[in-house]
Amino acid sequence: MNYWILKSEPEAYAWDTLMCEKKTPWNGVRNYQARNNLAAMRMGDLALFYHSGAERRVVGVSHTQKEFEIILKLGRTEV
Repeated sequence: MNYWILKSEPEAYAWDTLMCEKKTPWNGVRNYQARNNLAAMRMGDLALFYHSGAERRVVGVSHTQKEFEIILKLGRTEV
C-alpha cells in the first residue's frame, strides 16, 4: 500500500463535496508529474486530502477505488 496527497482548492472541489458524493473521478489534471503520480496509484492506496489556498491543511483521508485510466477526447488526454 502506498500513501498519496490529493490537493484541491476548497472552492473547486472540497472535502465536504467528496463526503456527499462518496466518490469522484480525479480529472482535469494538467501537471505531468501529478498525472504520473495518479497513474501510479493502485486500488486501496490511501490519500491525504489537502485543501490548498487559504486553508492549507489536510482535511481527510480517502482511498483509491479504481485504477488510473486515460480517456482521449478531441485530441486531448484527460485522466
